[in-house]
Amino acid sequence: MRVAIVDDLQTDSAALYGMLNARIPSPLSVDVYDSGERFLSSERKYDLVFLDIVMRGLNGIETARRLRELDMRCLIVFLTTSNEYAWDAFPVHPFDYLLKPVDETRLEQLLCEAKRALKNTERVLPLKVGRQTETVGISTISYICAQDHHVCVTLTQKRELKCFMKFGEIHTMLRDEPRFLACNRGVLINMDEVRSFDGECFVMNDAQRFPVRQSEKTQIRERFYAYMFRKARGVE
Repeated sequence: MRVAIVDDLQTDSAALYGMLNARIPSPLSVDVYDSGERFLSSERKYDLVFLDIVMRGLNGIETARRLRELDMRCLIVFLTTSNEYAWDAFPVHPFDYLLKPVDETRLEQLLCEAKRALKNTERVLPLKVGRQTETVGISTISYICAQDHHVCVTLTQKRELKCFMKFGEIHTMLRDEPRFLACNRGVLINMDEVRSFDGECFVMNDAQRFPVRQSEKTQIRERFYAYMFRKARGVE
């Protein structure tokens, strides 16, 4: 579980850090940030984010709003001294609230609920389609291709989304997803959707073919075979 604490009060973040380390078994990764700006600039992906509402500079609600533009899956838990901000925080879909000082019993309950939620909830990707943002499950994406001034996202249901986003933007959002592989310039494939691979060209389940970028052929082949080996062993 990847956890972040965002709080400009060092004593509060240190106390929560200690509670988390005592209650979550390894492997555990907890990063601490003293501002919303530093948290967002890290561009790291987290499963669970503890976010103080009242902070100097970028407050917790605005930090959460910007986070949601990149990640709809992570669970946001607001830290607050009162419930007065609950309505303002509603649009960013918080998972829960913790009142300061944090009650240890309440924290244990929240962590149990968070583990269940993370186990049962698939990560989704927010895509700008027309004037709206559409969220799609990561596993439903078959491949992504850059086309002129937009990006075409093909789903496993044989549905295509024309997204007015930069290819690099989507690629960055998926960089922590081991199933996705950049096999050529402007092409990102879901390796779970590959029907066959001869070392030179990927054939997807819908028969779409993608040749391998020759300058990176060896690295691409090694990464694909390594992924399939881990998947066969039940690691992925």
